Amino acid sequence: AYFDFQLIARTGNAATASAVLVYPQPLELSVTQPFLNFSNLPAEAEISIFTVNGKFLITLEVRDNLNYLNWDLKLGEGKQIGSGVYIYRIKSNRGEEQGKFLIVR
Repeated sequence: AYFDFQLIARTGNAATASAVLVYPQPLELSVTQPFLNFSNLPAEAEISIFTVNGKFLITLEVRDNLNYLNWDLKLGEGKQIGSGVYIYRIKSNRGEEQGKFLIVR
């Protein structure tokens, strides 16, 4: 499946204090840093990951009222994603947020 996106850049100010944080950026994969971290997530959030071309890769679900998720960059079949730019879309009762992240090997 392919999806269209509109990315919106936001400046860091008090109005965006509740925005989701995705780090480290860029993520240079190593033994000491094998995870991409999502924090400041709303309850029961659903994170969808896409290629920059809009191809759907995986959906990650945040459970147990946690406000963070540490993703090991593995897809459903256990294969880890490669270097590149990826798009994330977060859906929750707070609405939708989207952004991008970079993976470097």
